[in-house]
Amino acid sequence: MMGLLGNVAEVRALRPRLMTMQFMCVFADLLDSCSDGIEVSYNAAGVLSHMASDGPNTWTLDIPRREVVLQRMVDAINRWDLRTERNINYRSFEPISYLAKIYHTPQCQHWAVWALANLTTVYPAKYCFLLESEGGLTLLQEIIQHDQPYGQIKELAMLVIKNCRQFREQGQLPQDAQLDG
Repeated sequence: MMGLLGNVAEVRALRPRLMTMQFMCVFADLLDSCSDGIEVSYNAAGVLSHMASDGPNTWTLDIPRREVVLQRMVDAINRWDLRTERNINYRSFEPISYLAKIYHTPQCQHWAVWALANLTTVYPAKYCFLLESEGGLTLLQEIIQHDQPYGQIKELAMLVIKNCRQFREQGQLPQDAQLDG
């Protein structure tokens, strides 16, 4: 269910329909869920990242407050084990890449870059080439060089690049694949 709501939240035109006190309080509370490993918490953070990505002016609620939800999201991300195996299948990183470009709300970037770090750590064979083929390594280099993202985001970005380089060095990426940076 949370995965489906995550897909809805990816559509900018539909996000205002999710911006209700009831939905946002439930999503915020699910950040603390241990149900199904980290899946429920991860998906709740993904929904909230998309909701916050439109900027503070689109957060039309007094309860829950945007700043409180963003802090709870970071607290949840910091609890997750980067080596957690996931019940997820990305065919494209476009929605994650979109969030990785949200400099006005670095918590959105944190979720996106954590997701990439997790996927390239646990499933490098599946996700390193996908990330590279979609220009994700260039995006991560930009994040590392930018002033706004906080340290944890940059560390995760460096880890993703390292994961993909190690995967290539093991001869797993096609030789004609270009790793940026």
